[in-house]
Amino acid sequence: MIKACLNGDRTRADHPGVPITPTELAHSAAAAVRAGADALHIHPRGADERESLHWPDIDAAVSAVRAACPGVPIGVSTREPIVPDLTERLRLIAGWHRGPDFASVNFHEPGAAEVADLLISRGIAVEAGLFTPEAAVTYLAWSGPTLRI
Repeated sequence: MIKACLNGDRTRADHPGVPITPTELAHSAAAAVRAGADALHIHPRGADERESLHWPDIDAAVSAVRAACPGVPIGVSTREPIVPDLTERLRLIAGWHRGPDFASVNFHEPGAAEVADLLISRGIAVEAGLFTPEAAVTYLAWSGPTLRI
């Protein structure tokens, strides 16, 4: 599988071509799929161009990319720096009405198991971010239910 990460935590300061808006993400997504991507990973942004877990921002980005790339699995980030407070991050994710097909969970971050459990309960598959050997151990210990996309 080839998964394209369209923007990550990068900003226009990193490169002026980083896709930020839903329309920009949709155009970049379509280009990535034409180039051979089988799945897409995006970091939705708010009006301030900062990464967001707020439902309107998630919905706008995922909906735009889904319209441009029907049938292609779409994932988003849940990384801790987006919303450092775990309780607030969980509250925001719980507000996703329908969402992406998958979301990344970095298992080196505090609260990863809680984030993963919540995603699974919302019908969203977990993409495990395993940055360290310890994160892999944490992921294996989680042994939560899995969803296939």
